[in-house]
Amino acid sequence: VLAPWLWPLLGWCPFRDEAAAAERCASRREMEQVRAAVDCTALRRSFHEAQRQFHPDLLRTKHPTCSSKVLGACSVALNA
Repeated sequence: VLAPWLWPLLGWCPFRDEAAAAERCASRREMEQVRAAVDCTALRRSFHEAQRQFHPDLLRTKHPTCSSKVLGACSVALNA
């Protein structure tokens, strides 16, 4: 069994499906910063950064073997 951090190096998608991608994105630092924002300015700044990091086009460059639905799951989770 290979460690999940090796999957992208081997050309595999690190997410099993859309739910796994959304779950993993929900625990990333960017999403935690959105949840922990104490005022509107902090919320706006952290939300903008999360939108940038979770954009499907950026994720596609990092994980080219993942399907568009899987890559879009992070963006959908952020906007939910």
